[in-house]
Amino acid sequence: MCSCQMVIAIYRLSVMHNFMDSLQSMGPESLNSSSDKTLFYIFHILPEWLSAALLFIPNARQTFSTGFVGDWRYHDETPQELEKRLKGEAKHREKLKLSVLSSPAPAVTKHSAKDTITL
Repeated sequence: MCSCQMVIAIYRLSVMHNFMDSLQSMGPESLNSSSDKTLFYIFHILPEWLSAALLFIPNARQTFSTGFVGDWRYHDETPQELEKRLKGEAKHREKLKLSVLSSPAPAVTKHSAKDTITL
């Protein structure tokens, strides 16, 4: 990725000595010709897009074993600690599931016709 960004710096340094007083100038080294603009896109824009793609293509969470908010643990877990934590989380989820299933159904009240108010 650094080499992609170095291409941009080298291109800028190589064209820095070129300057023109007119924006519409088509003279040599004015950087307004089609070939100059093509070189600009190849050496300036393409490396930026490649660098962005290199950041987004690999799955960093899977590669570095991090979660949604990053690596927030103080130290890496051993396989035994990981197994213990996962068992505790599964037990907690099962407890929550059972408490939801065992909760009583909401009370349903029946109203008679005389309880309704008519205006």
